[in-house]
Amino acid sequence: MDVVRDLQEVIDRLSREHQEGTLKQDFCDKLQLAQQGSFSFLRTEGLQQFAQIILKGLLQPEAVALLLVTLDQLALEALQVLQKILQQTAVQREATISSDADGRGVTEDEQCAALKVLEVMCLLSAGTRELAVERGTLEFLLGKLEADVVDGTLAGACLDALLALLADSNANQAKFLELGGVGKVCSVLLHQHSPSCQILCCKAINLLVTHILGPHADAAAEELERQMGKPSAELLASPIHWTQRGVMEMQLQHLATSALAKLPT
Repeated sequence: MDVVRDLQEVIDRLSREHQEGTLKQDFCDKLQLAQQGSFSFLRTEGLQQFAQIILKGLLQPEAVALLLVTLDQLALEALQVLQKILQQTAVQREATISSDADGRGVTEDEQCAALKVLEVMCLLSAGTRELAVERGTLEFLLGKLEADVVDGTLAGACLDALLALLADSNANQAKFLELGGVGKVCSVLLHQHSPSCQILCCKAINLLVTHILGPHADAAAEELERQMGKPSAELLASPIHWTQRGVMEMQLQHLATSALAKLPT
């Protein structure tokens, strides 16, 4: 019986190693496409397929543990690829027309796909969140929000990735406050005239103050009041019905309009 048990343990171990190797190779193949694709649509496809592997793994309870281990192992490699894509958008801003014309430049779809992968990895992997902040991702995302974001879709992807970096991480939340993160999101709200972008900023501010920042919520509320004034700050921190999508969207739209209307003159 001992021989049979030992043999089964060996078989199980080899099976796990094979599954891990296969999953890791699948991820690496998608990262390679995201990094080396000559055209933006190819790189975007690589990023989307990377995210699809994660989502597929999450739907299989027996595969979740292996998925999380593999994501931790690939955190540095994935972050290097994602940061390169996102940083290129700032570098190539002056060459936008020529680079977009031939399809080689980084497009908005590619940026959103990269931000979605960053968001999902940070939500699932504490190691990725820690490493991303060590590599300056908080500063980069806040700077990108202020400098680049003019579209609601891109703003939403950027804010979602930012919130994912802060999830369940006291150290990341403290750094976010040190960087004046609440004030910078408020600045985007104040200076963006796109209604969709304003609504997304209100959503992010509300989540930060009422849910995400936890022990730092008081400091965040104080910063919010300094930036927006007391009446607007109180509105932005008011309860939202997150579980009722239609109600939530109407509340956020009303919140954005009312908060901006109550700004001190």
